[in-house]
Amino acid sequence: MKILFFTWLGSYIDDDLEFFFNKMGHDCHRIWNEHGDIPNRYEDDKFLEYFEGQVLSEGFDVCFTTNYWPLVAEGCHRHGLPYISWSYDSPPNLPKTDTMEYDTNYIFFFSRDDVDDYKKKGIEHVYHMPLAVNTDRWAKVRANNLAFSSDISLVGKTYQSTLPTLKTRMTDYQKGYIEAIVASQQANDQAYIIRDAVTDKLIRGINENYATYPDNALTISAPQLIYSIATFVTHIDRLSLLKLLSTKFDTHLYTYDLPEEEYKLIPNVKIHGQVSYEEEMPQIFKLSKINLCPTFRGNCSGLPLRQLDVMGCGGFLLSSFRTELYEEFTDGVDTAMYYGLEDALEKADFYMTHDDIRLSIARKGYEKVKKYYTYEDRLSRMLDYINTD
Repeated sequence: MKILFFTWLGSYIDDDLEFFFNKMGHDCHRIWNEHGDIPNRYEDDKFLEYFEGQVLSEGFDVCFTTNYWPLVAEGCHRHGLPYISWSYDSPPNLPKTDTMEYDTNYIFFFSRDDVDDYKKKGIEHVYHMPLAVNTDRWAKVRANNLAFSSDISLVGKTYQSTLPTLKTRMTDYQKGYIEAIVASQQANDQAYIIRDAVTDKLIRGINENYATYPDNALTISAPQLIYSIATFVTHIDRLSLLKLLSTKFDTHLYTYDLPEEEYKLIPNVKIHGQVSYEEEMPQIFKLSKINLCPTFRGNCSGLPLRQLDVMGCGGFLLSSFRTELYEEFTDGVDTAMYYGLEDALEKADFYMTHDDIRLSIARKGYEKVKKYYTYEDRLSRMLDYINTD
């Protein structure tokens, strides 16, 4: 097939996608967006003129993007061109469902929960497709920088949330209600409470209260508040986990710049800046005895790319519970999951003192993702949806 691989912003998986499309015998044309910044992903006549006139004029069998882009869907629909999108973010940052109902769409989410959520909204062209990992790529990276050696590491952001700012103009009742949602979600790793707890009535009340302020500049939607609460809970999750484990183990955090007050919250954690995805990150995964993955609370069920990359590097993964990880892997055999902070500490202590078990789990996790979580499998299955329609 002649494939238009249209790259909008770029992602960690783009190079692998292009490589495997071509390896599988397809004619993959990776075209970067040359239109420039697009402030409105739903309406931009100049972009559509560029996309339809310059890009689609080359003649393709299918268009592919990482994540779903409404304007690309619009252009493809106008030309009757099948459009495949594969999300590596959960939840997807899609404030509206405009264009998602087009019959030219094949919208894939790695989290089954996202598929179910859009199905409930009446969107039919959404499908479940777990992510993949290129183990051969990671095998080429030599773990020769011993500065990355540690007992425990976490590569990722701590999620700065807008929730404290949003709460400043809420009533005491609204603040208390949201604080109860936060507390309930913190205590529950196995169910996603936030989405159902944020009701239309709550949103109306908050926006009515915002409107009473003289500047009247702030309004919020349900998805925005849900995301804000999820980031806030994730923020607490990660800092609490790091603080607890660092009291006993050599614990390292590789992240964006932190606010000064957060350094004080995790005084025993060795904090580093960002690392490169291609060279430094895989070395950390290989040289850390335990790689933490406290999953973002907004991702209700799926295996994020970070988990697959850890296992794809042969690293030992200690993750918070997620439904699809539990279904596809076996805790204590080819992965390790924790259920709350105390359990995380107990399991970290156990695996740090049982090298043979820890190394066996890491090896079996690697073997499973190498065999079953391949790009060839994922891309073939997505293209099959077009061929069978």
